[in-house]
Amino acid sequence: MAVSTTYQPTVSPADALWVLYQSQTKKVRKAFRQRILAEDASGKEKEALAAYERQLPEKEREAAYAIAFAVRQGIADVHQAAANQTHVGRRAEDFLAELEQEM
Repeated sequence: MAVSTTYQPTVSPADALWVLYQSQTKKVRKAFRQRILAEDASGKEKEALAAYERQLPEKEREAAYAIAFAVRQGIADVHQAAANQTHVGRRAEDFLAELEQEM
């Protein structure tokens, strides 16, 4: 009876990723590094913000959330006004006509 063995090398996912990274152009590698650093920084910022929020008293935290909601709502209103071509609650055509009448 003959016994045969085959060599099956195991490659770790990190090694496979490293080989793939090395085979890319410098431009692709630079973009990849920048994206990793940006994601790492955003994760640290989220952690810092969460820690800061935990330190705030409840009333201050609620006030901060109310301000953030108001800002988001204001931005949404501005986008909606731009989409509708309104100015200070009026349509742009009405506003321009009013300006022409004042002249």
